[in-house]
Amino acid sequence: MMLQDIFARTVCKYSEKHAVTEGETQFTYNELSIQKERVKEYLMYSLHMQENDKIAFFLPNCAEFIYTFLAAADIGAVTIPLNIHWKEKELQYYIDTCGINAVIAHSSLLSQWGSIPSHNKRVRFVLIDQLRLPHQNERSGFVRKREQRFVKKPSVDSEVLCLCTSGSTGRSKIIPKTHAHLIAGADNLGKALAVTGRDRFLSVAPFFHSNGFETACCFR
Repeated sequence: MMLQDIFARTVCKYSEKHAVTEGETQFTYNELSIQKERVKEYLMYSLHMQENDKIAFFLPNCAEFIYTFLAAADIGAVTIPLNIHWKEKELQYYIDTCGINAVIAHSSLLSQWGSIPSHNKRVRFVLIDQLRLPHQNERSGFVRKREQRFVKKPSVDSEVLCLCTSGSTGRSKIIPKTHAHLIAGADNLGKALAVTGRDRFLSVAPFFHSNGFETACCFR
């Protein structure tokens, strides 16, 4: 099964159960799925993202990070979470090294990119906290007609994520992760900690770190 298949199964089974709590805001699995679909349409039809495109995340720990990752996985794109403490020169290096096509950022962090958004026209920048997404009843017939033809289904061995290492002896290395890697990690974590549906994870480690991401964003 793919990550999106597992998420769809979880939504079906636990539709009205709380999935994510962010401050005073809570998302059920169904609400998370709806947001994922809205972002997916935006990525496909406004940004024209498709299979194997690279989407950098420059976000704090937030619900947007989770459902945008799920949306990117749905279309076969590769998510690259970047350290939110990096500055312009470091960020330019990873744009060039990873071949990033789009950046999903929070407006409070945009200043760290310096002149990159205005000078690099190849990379599209999206401020997720200021983005107005269409509701389901605003979808056009054109979108509904094309959706099934446009989306390709990747395999379990397709890359879905690239994580940056700590870079303790130089620049961070880029570590690709497939659907199979993340699913195996979630299985191992669940078994090791005997996780049940009653358990809650407090996401303290940043999502751009492997520990923070794989224990919070890749839940089953």
